[in-house]
Amino acid sequence: MVELALKNVGVELGGRRVLNEVSLGVVPGEVLIILGPNGAGKSTLLRIFSGEMEADTGSVMIDDIALRDLSPAALARRRSLMPQQASLSFPFLVRDVVAMGRAPFRSDGTHHDDETAIAWGMAATEVTLLARRPYTRLSGGEQQRVQLARVLAQSWRPRGTTTPRYLLLDEPTASLDLAHQHATLHLARDLALDGAGVVAVVHDLNLAALYADRVAVMSNGSLVALGRPDDVLIPDMIARVFGLEVRRIHDPSSDRHFILPTGQQNAANAGPYRSAAQ
Repeated sequence: MVELALKNVGVELGGRRVLNEVSLGVVPGEVLIILGPNGAGKSTLLRIFSGEMEADTGSVMIDDIALRDLSPAALARRRSLMPQQASLSFPFLVRDVVAMGRAPFRSDGTHHDDETAIAWGMAATEVTLLARRPYTRLSGGEQQRVQLARVLAQSWRPRGTTTPRYLLLDEPTASLDLAHQHATLHLARDLALDGAGVVAVVHDLNLAALYADRVAVMSNGSLVALGRPDDVLIPDMIARVFGLEVRRIHDPSSDRHFILPTGQQNAANAGPYRSAAQ
């Protein structure tokens, strides 16, 4: 089957179960957004999806091939990963950072497309004018966009290419202003329309409601909900998982429901902070 999929994946770190028998997949043409509280296992899930980390139990398949059966370069030609944090201590120029995304293609004879891929990635993320600036001197939001440009350069394919590609984005909207948050997820939608499978971890439920084909909700290392945003992002689920009372508002222009917090914590789950007045 053409998909990137986890089957009954379990992970234990430091004696704690981080993922509990999770089965989840993304197909080309789809934006799958992963939601959940801090510590729910979202980033670990993405690391397993990418092959950066191995599961203790279960399997990870990409288009019916086990990830462990692919060389690092072959895997990198099929999927690209934008980690939550990408630390660079040397003052590489922005263009050189974006060009790192083309490294997997130096051994398969397609490196002649590098300039096109790099230029496209930089234009799509509006960092072309930063090309000659040192990466270490950029703001956090600018660095985030450069990392996204790197991932896009890695995922670029000539028109007519039929090999599926997958993009894995861990909190791609972190550090971005409102306009760039929406631009990033709008770009993810465009990539899906062009045939890519996109998995993104985000925290904003309304961004997920607007841009996801499906959402997967994680809690305490388990997958607790999966489906269309309108079917999954309901007040009862949000109160149970996030500890926050909300109500939904229907937007006629998008025909989507959006989340409005009431400011009240759920009595059964007092939320991330306990009252300091004891």
